Amino acid sequence: MPYEMQRDITKDMNLPDLTAIASLVPTLARDTIHARLTSLLASQHLDPEGFLEKMAETNTVLSGSGALEIILPGTCTPGDLDLYCPRDEGQTLSSYLEANSFNKYEYSSTSIERRSEDGQSDDDEHYDSRNGIKSIIRLCHEAHGSKIHIIESLSLSPLVPLFFFHSTVVMNFVSATAAVCFYPELTFQHKGK
Repeated sequence: MPYEMQRDITKDMNLPDLTAIASLVPTLARDTIHARLTSLLASQHLDPEGFLEKMAETNTVLSGSGALEIILPGTCTPGDLDLYCPRDEGQTLSSYLEANSFNKYEYSSTSIERRSEDGQSDDDEHYDSRNGIKSIIRLCHEAHGSKIHIIESLSLSPLVPLFFFHSTVVMNFVSATAAVCFYPELTFQHKGK
């Protein structure tokens, strides 16, 4: 079977199915995940290959709905990208994005302040500084309006904040070279805790 036909067959497969196929065609799963990630980055008006190099350089990972859509296609359409980087790498990533038509923007108040004011959480701002997060840099593409959040970990590992997420369904990440699901049995049954 031609390789392009194999890629077309795997374009909507979830991560466990791709893993099973990898034993038969080792490069197919990697190429499929790479194609999904570059497509997602391009949809947010990023140069996919250049940005993947910057992700690798800064040890940054994609998480949240963007990663979920890559490991379990058809689950959601990400409205923004949530990028998690190690402590002290946020400014490096922000500078790269600012040089590529993204501008910083401020959010009016923290989720903690809003919760104390109105007794509710705001789904648009679900980050909490007590959850392994040192800082958050918010950027918006100047022409297209796509949004990127750079979440800087308190740790040298970008993964620490992921374990504080509100649901196991989004406890996944995609790096420049790998895709990982921390709760595969629950996630691939479309369940979460």
